[in-house]
Amino acid sequence: MEEKSLINKENKSLFEKIRNFFRSLFHKKEDTNVKEHIDIKQETSTSIIDEFKDKQTIVKLQQDYENGKIAEEDMDENDKQKLLELYKEQIKTLNDNINAYKNSLQGYKEKIVAIRKTEN
Repeated sequence: MEEKSLINKENKSLFEKIRNFFRSLFHKKEDTNVKEHIDIKQETSTSIIDEFKDKQTIVKLQQDYENGKIAEEDMDENDKQKLLELYKEQIKTLNDNINAYKNSLQGYKEKIVAIRKTEN
C-alpha cells in the first residue's frame, strides 16, 4: 500500500514569513499588556463604584442633617469630617459656576459696549 503524506507543505511568501515572525515575537507581550490593562480597568471601575457609594452615603447624611433627622451631636467625627468636605466641594463648585457666569456676562457687556461705540 502506498502511504499518503498528511504533512502540509507550506508555501509561504516572504511577507507571510515576516508577519509570522513578528507575531511570534510580540504575541506574549501583547497578552501580558492586555491582562495588565484589564486588571487596571477592573481596579479603576471598582474604585469608582466604591467612591460613588461613599458619595451617595455622604449626600444621604447631608440630606438627613439638613432635614433635622440627625443632629450634629449624633454624628461621629468621621461623619462630620466627610460632611465638611462635601460642603467645601459643593461651595467650590458653586463658586466655579458663579465665576463662569460672571465671565459670560462680562463678554456680553463688552459686546454691548462695542456695539454702542460703533453706533455713535
